[in-house]
Amino acid sequence: MWSEFWVSILGVFGGAVILVPALMWLSDRFLGQGLAKDLKRFETQLERVSDLVSRRNEREFAVVEVAWEHMIHAVAEVENRLTSARLNIPTFAVLGDEELDRVIGMLPFSELERNSVREAPKAERGAICAIYETTLAYRECSKAWGELKNWLSTHEIFMSSDIHRRFRSIENHVTHALSIVFTSAVAKEALPTAQRIEIGQLFGATVSTEKRELGGAIRKRFGFYE
Repeated sequence: MWSEFWVSILGVFGGAVILVPALMWLSDRFLGQGLAKDLKRFETQLERVSDLVSRRNEREFAVVEVAWEHMIHAVAEVENRLTSARLNIPTFAVLGDEELDRVIGMLPFSELERNSVREAPKAERGAICAIYETTLAYRECSKAWGELKNWLSTHEIFMSSDIHRRFRSIENHVTHALSIVFTSAVAKEALPTAQRIEIGQLFGATVSTEKRELGGAIRKRFGFYE
């Protein structure tokens, strides 16, 4: 059929919608109404396909956007809580009683943990805070990691394989950081400085590069150009 012939031609050159009106005029002028009707049906089909692709891209972008937000949050939690730059523990030995009570009351721990710090000897308060901070860091980083991992698992079908693979690679680095701190958290010990430095180096180099490359892949995928 003529319609099958034109479908094959238009499929080769792509962007066929813009050619259909011209072809319909030519077919009506030289080949008769039959081909014009076939081309009209083909134009309708192309519009439907275009609408379907558009909605699919919108869905994919929405999924990738949320995945990006989860990834940024998980990476930030690790960088803020598990790297060598963290450990903002007060110098308790120089605080007076009133200032001490105010500072302890602002610590991001449970009331039971704050009371433990308050009742401990001055020389031990910093070490106790480091332990509680390690436990808190592991808990909050695990929560952010879980949200990222769950989103990637349940929405994999809506992402391109390349973008999903890049997200997974960063997620694996977060998993590695958690595996480093896990032993200290379970043993109720402070995360050693050497391990904080190790995590900081990993995220400062490898993860930073992968995050930048993922952003580039997303922009390319959805036609965003700088």
